[in-house]
Amino acid sequence: MDDSLATAEIQLRAVSLYDAVLKEMDRLVAGLASYKWPSESQLLRARRVAIGILIIHSLHVSKAIAALLHVKLGNQTLILVRSQFEMAVKLSYIEKHPQKGGDFLLSDPFERYWLAKDYEIATDRFATIISDCKVVVKNNPGLVRYQRAAKRGRQSADFLAIREGLAFPSMREMILDLGWDLDLYVTVFLFGSLGAHGSINQLRQYVEGIDTPSPRFIVNEDQSGVPDYALQSINYLLGMIGAFAKWFGPSEELGITVAPLWEEHRFLAGTLFAEEANRVDQKRIRRRKKIEIPPRR
Repeated sequence: MDDSLATAEIQLRAVSLYDAVLKEMDRLVAGLASYKWPSESQLLRARRVAIGILIIHSLHVSKAIAALLHVKLGNQTLILVRSQFEMAVKLSYIEKHPQKGGDFLLSDPFERYWLAKDYEIATDRFATIISDCKVVVKNNPGLVRYQRAAKRGRQSADFLAIREGLAFPSMREMILDLGWDLDLYVTVFLFGSLGAHGSINQLRQYVEGIDTPSPRFIVNEDQSGVPDYALQSINYLLGMIGAFAKWFGPSEELGITVAPLWEEHRFLAGTLFAEEANRVDQKRIRRRKKIEIPPRR
């Protein structure tokens, strides 16, 4: 089996595995609609709510990824895999720092205020944002603790200071705090944003011979992509299933159903890694042969 055929087979198996993992997660998350809340403090309840909505959103993002995989647009999934990654980081950070769950739930109007304050948006729209901020402050007077020292004691709340206090640390800071591999920050989070911003890095795939006098546009070529994105996404899906089991009660048969899916993911990821390593070695060998100095005669 040559490299291209092997990769194609991994792609097919990865998409099939994606469907199976997504089906299992869909089954589990459906139970949240009738979840019976335990007796716990407001702090812990807010954390559980924040984790639950991150899991639900991750499920919906995963369904969008599956749809792209099935219409052979796998190359377009990196933007969504980036979103999955960010949700996984935030969820793990909330698990470690319970207070951030409540902060996360309160942060919305202050985030909108921060984004809109320097732009000339419709007056009524900005007034609505300010009103939303005031309602949250009124219902949560403890937020005034985020007032900057120079503004403490004023009647008007410092929405920017509150936003800063409620916000998550930077993605890089959270990854370091969690002890995760910082390489993920570069390859998934930073590179993952390129497609969202229309970077040439992502758009080069639509033209051949871009630096030649006669470039050729590629309009309808199969955009299935390599299976890396699908396997990366499955990794986050399995992580969300684990989070669901931890916070919303493990299903009795969960270990039985998820274990073979995890094993298949591990096998496919390991096989793909080995093939890519082999391709890199082959390229190095060919490169060495090109630069070999012929012996003197």
